[in-house]
Amino acid sequence: MTVLAWGNLTEAGQIRRLRSLAVEALKEYPIDALRLRLVDGFTNVIFRVDTGEGPFALRVDLHQEHSDTDVDIEFDWLASLARDSDVDVVRSVPASDGRGYVHAAGSGVPGSVSSIPTRRGTR
Repeated sequence: MTVLAWGNLTEAGQIRRLRSLAVEALKEYPIDALRLRLVDGFTNVIFRVDTGEGPFALRVDLHQEHSDTDVDIEFDWLASLARDSDVDVVRSVPASDGRGYVHAAGSGVPGSVSSIPTRRGTR
């Protein structure tokens, strides 16, 4: 069976591959996903992850337009907002090994994809 190149896939075909990649990435997190649904996306593809603990969002940075440094700065900014303001921000969920995000690669998906699960902040 020949695997179609990413650019030759329909949008639905690309989403199916990204969903498979998201399922694999979620194995790196202490999250027991019951259901995974596409919310929307272009540069960042967002999946809703339903669990027994409530919903999470999984952001998949498809085009890798953010370096690891960029993502670290984003984490610091969100932590600062949560700590120093009354803004209700999303909270990232660390991977099982403590990393803030993981890189995943999948067959037929170009490059390495970073994923970050988050859940609604509480104030």
